Amino acid sequence: MKKRFFLILALLSLFCLALTEAGLNLRADQLEVSSFPEVSLTFSAWDETGLPLSDLTTRDITLKENNGTSFHPDSITLNKDAPLAVALVLDISGSMQGQPLVDAKVAAVRFLDRLSSGDQAALVAFSHNVDPDSNSINPEREVDFTNNLVPVYDLVETLTADGGTELYNAVQKAVAMTSALPQGHRAVLVLSDGVNEPIDVGNPDMPISLAKENNIPIYTIGLGNLIDEPYLQKLSAETGGYFRLTPKSSDLATTFNDIAELLKTQYTMVYTSTLQGGEQD
Repeated sequence: MKKRFFLILALLSLFCLALTEAGLNLRADQLEVSSFPEVSLTFSAWDETGLPLSDLTTRDITLKENNGTSFHPDSITLNKDAPLAVALVLDISGSMQGQPLVDAKVAAVRFLDRLSSGDQAALVAFSHNVDPDSNSINPEREVDFTNNLVPVYDLVETLTADGGTELYNAVQKAVAMTSALPQGHRAVLVLSDGVNEPIDVGNPDMPISLAKENNIPIYTIGLGNLIDEPYLQKLSAETGGYFRLTPKSSDLATTFNDIAELLKTQYTMVYTSTLQGGEQD
C-alpha cells in the first residue's frame, strides 16, 4: 500500500474525527494502521474546564472519510492510567519567592505522585542563564527523562527562587528533551508567574515550531496577574494542549492534579475504514 495513502489516511482520521457535542476538546495522540482496514486511534478529550471526559461512547463520535457517509467507530475503550512521558517546566524566578514557590513545589510533588511506575518525567526549573541545548543538563535545576522519579522529587525539594524569567529558552529546552524520546504519549507542562525576562533572550516561536513538528502538546499554567497570558495561551492552543489561569498559588495543587488526571486519561477507538488501498510503490 502506498506510503502516500497511509499519510492521507492519517490526516483524514486526525482532522475529520469530531465529537458531536459542542464545547468539547479533543487531541489525537497516536494512529495505528498496521492492521488496515482496521484503524486504531488513541486520543484525549476534555471539557471547557480542562477536566477529562470519562463517559464517551461510540455514539458520541462521528467519523467521515473522503467526504463520504458519516459513521460511528466500532468500539471505544477508556484508560485512566495511560503511559506518559512528561517534562515539568517550573518558574523559580525571584517573583516566586516565599509562598508561591512553596505551593508550586507541593503541587509538583503531587503531580509526580499521580504518575505510574512505567511513566517518565523530566524537570526544567528556570530563572536566569537557561541553556536551551537539551544535551546540556544543569544538575542544580534540571533532570533529564527518567522512570526513576526519586531524582526529580529530590531536586524539586531543593529549589530556591531568584533571578529573571527565561521562559522561551526553558520551554524550548523541555520540548527538545521530550522530542528526543520515542513516539508515544508525550507532553510538556509549564508553570510561570511572569513574562520572558530579559525580554530579548530566547525565541518565542521556537518552542511552538518544535512542539508542532514532533506532535508534543504543551500544557500551561499561569500563576497570578502578571503573566504573559497571550503567550501561554498560544503555546497551548497551537500545540494541542490546554491553558489554565490560576490566580492564587494555594490553588496550584488542584490545578496540577487536574492536568495530571487529564494527561493520564486516554481513549482508544477502533473503526473499519471504508477507503481502498493502492498498490505498493
